Amino acid sequence: MTDYTLGEQMLPARVLTEIGIYLQSAAHLELTIWQIIMYADGEFLPEKEKLINYLEIKKVTPTLLKEIKSSVSKVPPKLGIRLAELAKKMEVGLINRNYAAHGAFFLDPPTMSLRASHYYPQGKGSNRTWYEASGSLNRRQVSNAIEEIDALLREAVEIRIELEKSR
Repeated sequence: MTDYTLGEQMLPARVLTEIGIYLQSAAHLELTIWQIIMYADGEFLPEKEKLINYLEIKKVTPTLLKEIKSSVSKVPPKLGIRLAELAKKMEVGLINRNYAAHGAFFLDPPTMSLRASHYYPQGKGSNRTWYEASGSLNRRQVSNAIEEIDALLREAVEIRIELEKSR
């Protein structure tokens, strides 16, 4: 057995840690948004059948974003304003979160700069087109992305706490 996985040999530990921090923050953000959707509907401990319906919402991120926008009108106005802003920021950042989750990160040998490559579709059926997203990332971009996802998660958690208080 080797001491390191191939992934650990391909990327510095700091990069792997930062990717993990970003991805876990994004996963917790989506979990919190899902809970907010249920809480906005007055469902704090849904029965099995309702829970399954909510899980269907959770499994597809665009559906989750659509539902959180619908939840804006179901919460008190001040929270609704915050939730609408959060939903907008989440929608804008969807491509970056998808890129981080599904992109392959590597160090470019000549410059040792951090790069990532990802292929993603747009459209459906015969109108579906595939695109390549590839580029280099600098330290500031990585740091900004982590700060941004952390701020979104913190705001979502605060909104969820406010909704829990109202139950």
